[in-house]
Amino acid sequence: MIAGLVAVIIPYWMLLATLFLPAFLMLTWVRPELGIVGVMGLLCGIAPSWLVPQVPFAGGQLQASELAFLGLLVVISVKAAFSNNYWMSGLKIYIWPIGLLLILALISSVNAIIFFDNKIKDILYEARIFIYWLMIPIIATVINSRQILNRFLSALLLLGLILATM
Repeated sequence: MIAGLVAVIIPYWMLLATLFLPAFLMLTWVRPELGIVGVMGLLCGIAPSWLVPQVPFAGGQLQASELAFLGLLVVISVKAAFSNNYWMSGLKIYIWPIGLLLILALISSVNAIIFFDNKIKDILYEARIFIYWLMIPIIATVINSRQILNRFLSALLLLGLILATM
């Protein structure tokens, strides 16, 4: 009875998020390479657009896939911070180039707002592409053995096959 009331009162996207969020966080903590492929699938549109919730932000919309990407960053960063192995050693070579890319994207966004009178929602839409470049150091940080690489490539191949048949 309570579940029925909750389903009527709470929007469907919040119910889905409540169900999938713990599973996603646990999967990302245990097998981060599969979490990366899952986020890639969401970013590529594997779920129908009507099923993926959008959160209003600064006059635009943040998609659930982007929030999942931020969650992926947080989980992998926390896991790396509490790990005693060499997780962060693969990331050090990417800090300056990715940091410079993000700083230039931020400067470009501010320039577009101030001098060209663009709307923030349009800038968020264009800036998404630069944020996705953060996937490269995440992959370099997570894949540190042959077994993890094979699992990542198998999941990526499966994702590619699923996307090709859609």
